[in-house]
Amino acid sequence: MKILCAISGGVDSAVAAHLLQKRGYEVVGIHLNLFDGENSEAERAREVAAKLKIPFYILNFREDFKKKVIANFLKNYAGNRTPNPCVICNREIKFGKLLTKMRELKCEKLATGHFARIRNGRLLRGMDTEKDQSYFLCRLTAAKFSKIIFPLGGLKKNEVKKIAKKIGMENRSEAKESAGICFLTDGGVDEFLLKNLPKKLFRRGKIRALDGKIVGEHRGLPLYTIGQRRGVELGGMHEPFFVASFNSKKNELLVAPNVKLFGKKLRVKNLSWLNSPPRNSEKILAQIRYRSPAASGIIFFGKTGARFEFDSPQRAIMPGQTVAFFQGKTCLGGGEIY
Repeated sequence: MKILCAISGGVDSAVAAHLLQKRGYEVVGIHLNLFDGENSEAERAREVAAKLKIPFYILNFREDFKKKVIANFLKNYAGNRTPNPCVICNREIKFGKLLTKMRELKCEKLATGHFARIRNGRLLRGMDTEKDQSYFLCRLTAAKFSKIIFPLGGLKKNEVKKIAKKIGMENRSEAKESAGICFLTDGGVDEFLLKNLPKKLFRRGKIRALDGKIVGEHRGLPLYTIGQRRGVELGGMHEPFFVASFNSKKNELLVAPNVKLFGKKLRVKNLSWLNSPPRNSEKILAQIRYRSPAASGIIFFGKTGARFEFDSPQRAIMPGQTVAFFQGKTCLGGGEIY
């Protein structure tokens, strides 16, 4: 079988390609150029392919990435929402455009270095619970999973490192593994937004506590996310206050003590189910951020989406973020919180 393997230049994808070779597959390496400033990563990926002695291609998906991922990122922040660009990239680019390229290169499967598992057409959490990446894959479709392989899904990260050392690739850069946003090459989120969003969105305004008292001045609403404390300039507060919500019409940032950030309900749209959706009023698990644990609750379907009611309050439920739904270790699907 001929398999197309995405190679970032890091340890995980290098080991994934090696394991496929070891299993007797014909492996073709591919690297995606998604944004400016990636030349060094492309060269590291080329070195991996050369060491493994496999054919290697570099694809320029910069325009697609800009239109599908970066534009979505900017649109959400402009609307005071907090998106997860990795989820969109997986859906639109890595397991969208790349599956098309797989067919063009006459390959039968697409492999990546994600820590997740596919069993009987179902997406499962990776064996390494600390590295599990099923959350980022929750908005794909079952049809795509029939063409995808995750060679690292049944391994722990320390096992991957041991394999990398054994094959002489322990020094591969692991920049791609970072939980950070890949295209923020020249700074953080704030710098990127200031550079790429209209200046009118960064009008200074009042910071108001939920009791109505003005407690400071913000630098522009797109620079803040719900639950944030660092960078919120407040004075004379008797306890820590965090971003609680936005009043876009008045250009005001609303803050509150941590206890006020907890809620038991969320609404979700743009739902995507990997197999059959759960039943209405069924108890399942919901994960509202990559590093948040999945929490139990009940899903209720409506005409255009669903609402989810947690059994216990969750902190800082953010509009724009992805929520992934699980039944045990099986990922059912996901959608966008609004």
